[in-house]
Amino acid sequence: MKKLITKSIKIVETEIYNNRTISFFVQICILLLVLLLQFGDITQKVTGNYIILVWVAMNVCLTFHIFLKNDREHILCIGKFKNWKRCFFLTSLVLIMNLLWFFATFIQLVGSFHASFINAILLALVQYLYAIAFGAFGGVIRIKGLGILFIGAFGIFNFVFCNPYNYEASSHMFLISELTFTVNDINIEGLINTILFMLFFFTLAFWGIKIRVKRTKRTILFSSLFFIIIYAGFLEGTFYSYQKTSAQENIIYYQNTKIEYKGFSEKQIENLSDILLAFKEAYHNVTGDFTKVDTYCIQKKYLPQIVWLIRQENVSPIQVTDDKIEVNILSRNMLYFENADLLKSFLEELSVAMEMNVSSYGHSKFTRHVINGYTIGILEKVSSDLELASAKKVYDYYCEDNQAMLALPATKYNYIKRIAYIVYSQYPELVYELYESVCNNNINSDEEFIDLLKTDFTKLYYDTRIAHILKNI
Repeated sequence: MKKLITKSIKIVETEIYNNRTISFFVQICILLLVLLLQFGDITQKVTGNYIILVWVAMNVCLTFHIFLKNDREHILCIGKFKNWKRCFFLTSLVLIMNLLWFFATFIQLVGSFHASFINAILLALVQYLYAIAFGAFGGVIRIKGLGILFIGAFGIFNFVFCNPYNYEASSHMFLISELTFTVNDINIEGLINTILFMLFFFTLAFWGIKIRVKRTKRTILFSSLFFIIIYAGFLEGTFYSYQKTSAQENIIYYQNTKIEYKGFSEKQIENLSDILLAFKEAYHNVTGDFTKVDTYCIQKKYLPQIVWLIRQENVSPIQVTDDKIEVNILSRNMLYFENADLLKSFLEELSVAMEMNVSSYGHSKFTRHVINGYTIGILEKVSSDLELASAKKVYDYYCEDNQAMLALPATKYNYIKRIAYIVYSQYPELVYELYESVCNNNINSDEEFIDLLKTDFTKLYYDTRIAHILKNI
């Protein structure tokens, strides 16, 4: 068997890459690309992850295709094998040939995503086997090029839709890298979804290899129907869990504020409560609004995307009304504050909902831009006050980004935001007064805004940085 595997590896390298040197060069290029992506944010790291998996699936597909297509009798060294042995041999071959990528995935999960050792082993193994199964399924398709087309479409689908900042559902059917969003809080729904599809693809590949067995098509059909039944049971289970958590309402008073929550423990919502209260206080100090908000509602709503589509229900992650702030937790990555990128995304999502609810926010461009500028300062302040390890990275990012913003030349499209940010950072005693004056005076032109600063806010008008901004517009 060892000699046969060695011989088969040489055959595959010759058929796909022409020789071992080209094979080695291509593998190194893919590794370097993945390594380069690890220096970006979580989106780029996730991109590197599914590049590995798509590459594995593509190699497996081509390997199966080489040994199974009819016009290559001279390299069919497994032609005399029984069907089960043929399947075992090909699976063993592709597992060995792509073992490098299993270790690459494991190292990425530990090094870039900071997964624990056990979680990294589990997720890397599941992803690796899924890629093998999907590639094997593509490799047994008889129509020339269709398997490669499927895998290419799979890669494009993940490139378009695999977004860790998307909070719309707890799991998606074909997003193989979704498991990396929350590596230390394993996405159970996503994990089960991946394992079910992995077993389904392996089953189809096994029956697809049995090209000389009668009733193969009927068996594949029955296997597909059985999978649909199992998957429907999985979806029903997630919906039952959703209904169960929706019925369990708890109430606590956190820092003298009423918080209603469903589906979480009191400890799990502490960090989220701190963020909500920090934003409420910040916007109240800035605009005098949100004084009526006395209730927070935090609800766990974990459902796969397909269930949301079937229900035809569109749930917003964050909703702010006059007396309630409602946070619908639709996916684990929404609360995975261990990752600085996801924490930053949640803070910005919440800030958008908050500022949209500010009184007179949409009255004019000037009211919007003043609040937008205040929000820049609020994000910086809130991230500095949070007692989370990842918050320090978010704060450093905002500080660096805001200083870079001020260093660039101002334009008539952004100067108000920059002035508002400076006011929030340097003149906190004037933030409410400035916004109130802009609203009450119905400022509708740049000249009116500058005149307002000159007559009513001379301290701001003659500030060195603000004067420099006004001079350049």
